Amino acid sequence: MEKELFDLLYGAAKSTYDSYLYNVWTTMALAVGSIGWLLTSDSARQFLGTQRAAQYISMLCVALILAIHCFVLFDTQEKSQHIHLLLKMDEYIMKYDVPKEYYSQYLIPLRWPVTSSILNGSLFSLLILFIWLTPNFIVKKAEEDTGG
Repeated sequence: MEKELFDLLYGAAKSTYDSYLYNVWTTMALAVGSIGWLLTSDSARQFLGTQRAAQYISMLCVALILAIHCFVLFDTQEKSQHIHLLLKMDEYIMKYDVPKEYYSQYLIPLRWPVTSSILNGSLFSLLILFIWLTPNFIVKKAEEDTGG
């Protein structure tokens, strides 16, 4: 029974760690891809530049995605801490003196979600800024096209 509980907790620690990394990298890819799409797609800029409602809804959606992302990061980190505490108190670990390094490699320190929130927050803030400034680009392009 001791070994089964240890295996369950160890699997949960690894799964939580993997989930955290997946969340960080996929959200970063979403932000970078969205920025790239907005910068390279004339039709996207034209649409956002002429449809104020779509522009505001897009900015709201980006802000909500960022907020949910940060919540998930900190929630996952908290779960990781809890699992780590359970592992430290596990009978199998104490009985067989399992090295702390074996299971601590999957511990998510608090600095990770803080750093990830700042990095991805910066990318999403840049995306919101680009969405906000899109009408200015449309006006400037129209002036350049007409020579005015």
